[in-house]
Amino acid sequence: NPHTNLIFNGVGLKRHTLSWRLSARSQQESDTLNELFRTIKMRIHPQESFSGYALDYPDTIHVSFTGGSQKYLPLMRKGMVSSFEANMSGGDVALYSSLAPVTYDLTISFQEIDIVTRDVLEEAYGDGESTEIIT
Repeated sequence: NPHTNLIFNGVGLKRHTLSWRLSARSQQESDTLNELFRTIKMRIHPQESFSGYALDYPDTIHVSFTGGSQKYLPLMRKGMVSSFEANMSGGDVALYSSLAPVTYDLTISFQEIDIVTRDVLEEAYGDGESTEIIT
């Protein structure tokens, strides 16, 4: 097709958003979740270097799924977090005696740092010859 370049304008980096509702079964689990959220918040930000004249890159993440349902879930590659939200009440008012929340709503958005190509998908899913893909 001589007009292919009019249709294909390149490939952008993929973005993903994942959300969970987490319910602590005890005060100890609520404390553990709170520490996890603090760690994530620290690690997704850059760190100063050279006495504050430069910044080191924040940590990257790699999301993968395990178990039988992974074949129905999307392939996600290494990325950098663009948004992290932890609603400490989860829409509920339930609190432990220390006022720690029972339910948390967690949302993480990230952008992959590598372009996904057909080669990457063929390696992950197979060559695709046995499956008809509608584009």
